[in-house]
Amino acid sequence: QRSFLALGSSCFPPETGQYFAVRIIEVVDGAVGGLGIGFSCTPADQVKRATERGYRVPGTTLVGYWGRLFVAGHEYRLNWTGENLAVGDVVGILATFAGDIVLFVNDVTQLVIASVIPDGYRSQRAYPMVDLYGSTVAAEILKTPAPQLKGKPSIFAFADMVKVQNPSTWGAGKTSGNGGRAAG
Repeated sequence: QRSFLALGSSCFPPETGQYFAVRIIEVVDGAVGGLGIGFSCTPADQVKRATERGYRVPGTTLVGYWGRLFVAGHEYRLNWTGENLAVGDVVGILATFAGDIVLFVNDVTQLVIASVIPDGYRSQRAYPMVDLYGSTVAAEILKTPAPQLKGKPSIFAFADMVKVQNPSTWGAGKTSGNGGRAAG
């Protein structure tokens, strides 16, 4: 499985909320999983080269892959996967000052995870992070404002999410999700 990790060098001040988006440029068929997108409190110059996956970077919150949420080194099941994104899709992620994560695909809200960002990270500056994995081969970061909430997203309370007990095998136990394509 190939992977490419991109961590932004510009950070978002915590008091403004944090949003960024990527446009999918290239995908491959038949791969397990897809992009992971989120934020890290670790500056790019402090990330070791040996780190090959975004979830291994301290202070990171990432959504996607094969239906997973990674928060501060822990893995949780999720019903959204980046596996079925297509060329031209725009995936955006918003971290609110209240600690919620909102995921958009083509400006349609896909999921909301309430109170997911740990209190200790909410006051820190955050850097955008994209982990190109599985079916997502290339993407470009866009400078666009956060869209308005629309659609019928899955809404989760972080406290109710199922933690993966043995997350040591990356990609094992793949779950099916709604595919990441926005409903028409």
